Formats: sequence, C-alpha cells, structure tokens
Amino acid sequence: MKKFKGFISLLLALVMLSALTPSAALGASATSGTSSDGLSWKISNGTLTISGTGAMTDYGINDNSYPWWSQRKEITKVVVKDGVTHIGFGAFHYCRMTEVVLADSVTSIGAYAFWDCPNLESVDTGGAATIEELAFSECENLESVTLSKDLRSIGHAAFSQCKSLERIDVPAKTRVIDSSAFKDCTSLTTITLPLSITEIGRWAFYKRDSLSDVYYAGSKSDRKKISINADNNYNAALEDAEWHYNSSKAAQPEESDPTAQYYTVSFDACGVTTVASQSVEEYDLASEPNADMTR
Repeated sequence: MKKFKGFISLLLALVMLSALTPSAALGASATSGTSSDGLSWKISNGTLTISGTGAMTDYGINDNSYPWWSQRKEITKVVVKDGVTHIGFGAFHYCRMTEVVLADSVTSIGAYAFWDCPNLESVDTGGAATIEELAFSECENLESVTLSKDLRSIGHAAFSQCKSLERIDVPAKTRVIDSSAFKDCTSLTTITLPLSITEIGRWAFYKRDSLSDVYYAGSKSDRKKISINADNNYNAALEDAEWHYNSSKAAQPEESDPTAQYYTVSFDACGVTTVASQSVEEYDLASEPNADMTR
C-alpha cells in the first residue's frame, strides 16, 4: 500500500510539473535570436547588440513589432555592429536605453527608429547619410548627438521635442534640414551650420527662444543663398539668433591634397603627343574635357 501511495504521489508530482512547464516557457523572454532579415541580436547585461550584414527590417510602430519588444524596458544600451546598413522603421521605439552606438556601415536611420525613448542620453549615428522623419523625436533626455560626417539630410521632426539637447553640430556635407527637425528643443542654444546647407524647412527651429548663437562656415552673402522657410515667422528663432560668419567652429568642407599631382595625357592620330602634370589647385577639369587622367 505504501508503495502504491508513493507511486501515486510521484505521478501527481509529474503531472503538476508538466502542467507548469509550458507556462514557464511561455513566460520566459528570449535574450537572443535571428530576425527575419537575417541579422542576429543578443541581450547581455542590458546591452542589445545587433550584428550581421545588410539592412534591418522596417518593423513599424505597433506593439510587439520587433523581436526584443518584451525586453525593451531592460535594455540600457544599443550597439549596432559593422555590416548592418540600415536601422529599421520603429526598430527601437519605446526602448529604455541610455546610449546608442551605430557602426560606420549604417547609412540610413529609418523613421521612428528611436522615437519616444525617454532615457536616451547620447547617440552616435555612425555613417548615416540620412536620418528619416521622427527618428529621435520625443527623446526628452537626449543631450549628446554625434552626426556622421557623411550626413546629407535631417528628416521631418527627426529631433523634435528633444528637450535636453543644448547644441547640434551639422556636418560639412549636409544640405537639408527638413521641417520641424528641431522643433520644441527647448534647451537648444547653439548650432553650427556648414557652407553646404541649402534648405532649412518650415518650423525647423520653431519656438526656440533659447537659441542664441549660429556658427556658420559661410559669409553673410552665402547665408542669403540658403532657402529658409520663414512663413509666419516659424523660424524666427533662427533668424534672430546671432550669426557668426566664416566660423572655424562650423564643419569645414574636406580639402583636397594640394601636393597631389594629376597627369594629363593628350593624343593625336599618331599617338601620345603631350604628357603634363598639374597640382590639384591648377587642374581644371572643364578645360580638359577629353583628357585621360591618372593620379
């Protein structure tokens, strides 16, 4: 009888264990995996690392849209490794990290990628040439932004409502700052602008009474070439700030090597007739439309 009772007790224990196991499995959150785009992800000690080759999926901004959704509140840092080329639409929205580091291989940051990440304090955008709309919007504690030297455009409302951002340095190749890009950045006091800037959109610096200094790489006449949308004084803060012209604080265009030599080879029907060398400063491509050049 005792053996029978012991057997029954063991059987009941096994039944209870088997009933609990699926629930435990369902409750567990994955800490690594491979997403549909073939990129690998892993969370270790609060750091989410993305690695692999190619573009990240554009996830959107729905709940549970990306693989690390259930872990979003535990993530303290995001690192995207070399090989990844695109940060997906909504890929990290609502996450709670304080730091983001992107590799130089990243050439674009999708819309809403880091939207409403309230703990985010610093960002290195890697090699991003484009930052799409609302990419970092509503990151209220964002203080430090390092933009890529290859950045060409800052999208609509990309940094809107980043209320802790005090300074932004726009790189030397950037041409467009789109509408509302820095709208409601209530602590922004200083910006630097390169000579390459051609367009600043409506509301780009709207309600920025804090903005006091603009350090511009160009001259006063160069400034007149920038298309600044001034409808209804929506960029009055930018216009009214003190502009510092020909400023060394602003990003400067990359200079070619003045010691480099270009060799111009001219041909006639009988063969080579002239070989001449010129420095970069002397060489004018327009004057040699049919030249064959070797550096």
